[in-house]
Amino acid sequence: MACTFLGFAQQRSAFQLIHRPTKKFLESRDVVFDEGGPTPRHERIILEPDITPAPDTHPPPAASCPKRTIRPPISDNDPRYDVSSYGHRANVALADTSEPKSYDEAMASLDAAEWLATCEEEMWTWKELDVYDIVPRPKGRKIIGSKWVFRVKRGPDGSIQKHKARIVAQGFTQVEGIDFDQTFAPVAKFSSLRTVFALAAEHDLKLHQMDVKAAYLNADLKEDLYMQPPPGFEVPEGHVLKLKKGVYGTRQGGRVWYEDMQGTLMELGYTRTEADHAVFVCPSDGIPDIITLYVDDMGLISESLERILQDKEALSRFY
Repeated sequence: MACTFLGFAQQRSAFQLIHRPTKKFLESRDVVFDEGGPTPRHERIILEPDITPAPDTHPPPAASCPKRTIRPPISDNDPRYDVSSYGHRANVALADTSEPKSYDEAMASLDAAEWLATCEEEMWTWKELDVYDIVPRPKGRKIIGSKWVFRVKRGPDGSIQKHKARIVAQGFTQVEGIDFDQTFAPVAKFSSLRTVFALAAEHDLKLHQMDVKAAYLNADLKEDLYMQPPPGFEVPEGHVLKLKKGVYGTRQGGRVWYEDMQGTLMELGYTRTEADHAVFVCPSDGIPDIITLYVDDMGLISESLERILQDKEALSRFY
């Protein structure tokens, strides 16, 4: 059978050939080569078969299985669960850790009285800060949804300290260019905070922290924004809430709050730094007074405790 030599087989000692008429690949150890040329010249080559070692009849040793250590479960009152920084024992298995996912669920829970009280407090805050007007449902305008968010605040030992409820707008339904424009709101950079803390430590400065309650609800909105009232609001049928303040969950809420706080600090004599737009300074006889802003948390740094207390009193008149 005349074939064409292709090379050597990969898996065994043999020549690899192709029979062109049938297009079949063949392997053989006994081949007669035709070198071609004017004078016929043939050379027979026989390859020796592969020598494979005899199979080992002894079974391989069984792999040793690692021993598994079984320990009894640790009880909840084990001393290893002590929280030394607070001096209390952490409760690792709380039966009442669930938080309501809706207003109806909260009102049907065992803590319904506590949830109702905190919901009424939130609604009172909205009225006190003049967050909304009740208006007829406008035609051709997007009405964003709303929901209640419930949280349980616990102490270091796991005990319940406070029930919190907040009305949140479903800002993901807002339409850009109609319901909001810019959304960016700077916060103090970590590098800036580290620098300020290092400066306070180096020069023995006084440092206070304060936060603004319901911060977003203090800032005025520029756009007309309409929201479906959440459960618990007494609103006539066919009416909605026209928001006047930057409600939590709105796309521009963080920005209008920052702009409001920036204006307040400028009234108090502070200037925004160029390196960090959430760090404000006020000139003084020595080291300038510094205020850092991180959403609704503020740091007040000064050589004088009296000036810090004056700033806190001034800020409390705005918020």
